Order: sequence, then C-alpha cells, then structure tokens
Amino acid sequence: MYKRIPLAITTAIVSGALLLPVSATAQDALKKRENVSYYRVVNFDFKPGHNDAAWEILYDKIAPAVRSMDKEFVALDWDSGPWDSTVYIVLEEGYGTLEYSDSPQGAAFMEALAKQEGGKEAAEKVMKDWVSHIARDSQDLAHAHLPPPAKTK
Repeated sequence: MYKRIPLAITTAIVSGALLLPVSATAQDALKKRENVSYYRVVNFDFKPGHNDAAWEILYDKIAPAVRSMDKEFVALDWDSGPWDSTVYIVLEEGYGTLEYSDSPQGAAFMEALAKQEGGKEAAEKVMKDWVSHIARDSQDLAHAHLPPPAKTK
C-alpha cells in the first residue's frame, strides 16, 4: 500500500512535468491560417417550374444588392446533380461570422436590399418571394487557400 501511493504520486508529478512543456509548445504552435477565405456554401433546389422566377430574383435583386456593398457574388447554376443553384457567401470574419444570431453581414445585406428596393418592407417582400421558390436547401462551410502575398523586392 505504501509503495503504491508514492508510485502514483511520482507518476502524476512526472506526467504533469512532462505535459507542461508539451502544452506550452502546442500553444506556441497554434496560429490562425493565413491567406484563406471562408465561405458559407448554400445549395438550392427550387420547386418544380420555379427555376426561372428564382433565378430572376437571385440575379436581378439579390446579386445587385450584394454588389452595391462592394462584395463579390458567386453563384453556380447546375446542369446536373441534385441542386439547381449554389451560392458562395464569403464569411468576412471567418467562421467567427457564425457566432452572431443576426450577422452584421446579413444586416448590411438587408439594408442594401432595402435601399435598392425602396424600403424595408419591399426588401422583406423580395426575400419572402425568393424563399417561396425553394423546395429545399442545404448549407455547408468551406475554405479556399489563396496564393501567398507577393514578396516585395
């Protein structure tokens, strides 16, 4: 009994002493990715016969509002597969953007849409109309590695 207690204490002390430097080294190695953009990827399957109306809203209402914010708009219209369209939304604060219940990015978009459409109610109507054409959707997260910044001479 006496031999086991000191052995257990010694093992705990040695383990702790060995883990501390490893832990500090691991903390030193932690750093954010550089030259990476983060995206919310939203896939849409429109209700049968609703593709043209949905694309009209996407390209004639939503895209111009996004571009008015000096943001890029990327959408793919699929020729095969289960989805009709996929929209890539840059997460400006990386995955931290997802921490907001109502993101500043989403609020800025709704402001831009309201300005474009002539008011908050009109913007909400556009979004309600947009959603009415969607049968189902899915959201995923992705990142893209960007080329390193050019080195100055």
